[in-house]
Amino acid sequence: MKKFIRVVWFVLFLFGMVMFYIAPISVPDYVDKIYHFIGFTVLSILSISLFAAFFDKKWLNTFLVFLLLFGGAIAGVAELVQKHFSALRSCDYNDWIANLCGIVFVTLFVFLANSRQERSIELFDEKFDIESFS
Repeated sequence: MKKFIRVVWFVLFLFGMVMFYIAPISVPDYVDKIYHFIGFTVLSILSISLFAAFFDKKWLNTFLVFLLLFGGAIAGVAELVQKHFSALRSCDYNDWIANLCGIVFVTLFVFLANSRQERSIELFDEKFDIESFS
């Protein structure tokens, strides 16, 4: 049931992002960058959570690389969609950079947390190996 709820949250948030991207909303430039950063940060968190629910954590680092590549492509496509389908919005490279910063922030945080957890597990295993030889 938890997996289904995560899928529903992911789909709802993705739908909401698409609606905001094509909505004819005009906001100040600096606020727009914050919205882009937060939107892609939350989208990255939801996608990592969804991946972790369905697959093993040992493939998490591979998914993070995929998320960086695919997320960057999605961020670029989102800017192009914004240019062609929204009257008051335009394609801006700075928005794309804000999108990428949100993705990179989450992937870097998850990668460091995951590598720290793996390292502590390896150190824990080594401690028992040394004690078993005594």
